[in-house]
Amino acid sequence: MIKILRVLSTTVIISFILTSCNLANKPYSTEIFVMSTYVTQQIYGQNSKQAGEKINNALVDLENRLSLFVEGSELDRVNQQAGLSAVKVSDYTFELVKTAIQYSEDSQGLFDITIAPLSLLWGIDTPNAHVPNQIEIDETLKLVNYKKVILNDKEKSIMLTQKGMAIDLGGIAKGYVVDVIKTEYDKLEIKSALVSIGGNIFAYGTKPNNQQFTLGIRDPNGITGSETIGKLQVEDKVVATSGAYERFYEQDGKIYHHILDLSTGYPVDSNLSSVTIICEDGGLSDYLSTTLFIAGKDHIHKYLNDERFEAIVIDSKNMVYLSESLKDSFELTNDKYTLA
Repeated sequence: MIKILRVLSTTVIISFILTSCNLANKPYSTEIFVMSTYVTQQIYGQNSKQAGEKINNALVDLENRLSLFVEGSELDRVNQQAGLSAVKVSDYTFELVKTAIQYSEDSQGLFDITIAPLSLLWGIDTPNAHVPNQIEIDETLKLVNYKKVILNDKEKSIMLTQKGMAIDLGGIAKGYVVDVIKTEYDKLEIKSALVSIGGNIFAYGTKPNNQQFTLGIRDPNGITGSETIGKLQVEDKVVATSGAYERFYEQDGKIYHHILDLSTGYPVDSNLSSVTIICEDGGLSDYLSTTLFIAGKDHIHKYLNDERFEAIVIDSKNMVYLSESLKDSFELTNDKYTLA
């Protein structure tokens, strides 16, 4: 028996704690289901409605370009021509794929944008979810190799050299669109906004009372999905979290989650419960949260105080590891957890 489990709310990863409910300004709020998740915006400012509508339209446009599942999208055309020919794409799509390949290289293959065949094989988060047999996994892993993606900078074209290969930008696209959102907010002189894109939260500026936004970091072992381990103060940053609890299904009493280990072809057996990355670059935060979750506890310490980002990491023994620079902006409030 297969039981598909999925949470589709704006609190999938991080629940909002809006501690100033009596603010004089009320935000313009909007929600749209796009890029396989709910995107919510709470926008403050004179042009807030205009900004929200423009961004929703832009997100639909991006989905029609970048989605693995939209027939005729730029990504779909690249995947359909795998092993046959190169496909010209827009500058935006080309640069996003180029960045994703660089991330794949930097992670030494822990993150790989050609993971699509393996993700589709498992079908997690779809009605086709099942546990593949070893032969299926072994054959599919032969199709996963970012080094077989050819980029032509002059032509702005992408080619997958092996038939059956496919790119999936889901690992960074949601974070990457933060740049689009920020550009629109800047143009329309938005003063303050809080945006949720699946597991990515973008705090634009500060609240109208000039205080930082307060976000609750989700308890990865919580029952309802609304429990938190602590509070984070943040402004002008993207906060991205990855954990095995995000999307998973149960078969014959065993849980299988969506974060796959490319060395085995199975869901990664991590000794971490969740990884939260805080930085200005949405794509980087999205990529790192997943990659460091896969890398595991032994690799966390060398990244905790990286100048590019900050991190909150929870291991399987409920120990919380924190970047030094977060000591004044994060408060642990759950006595089931201990600061390492």
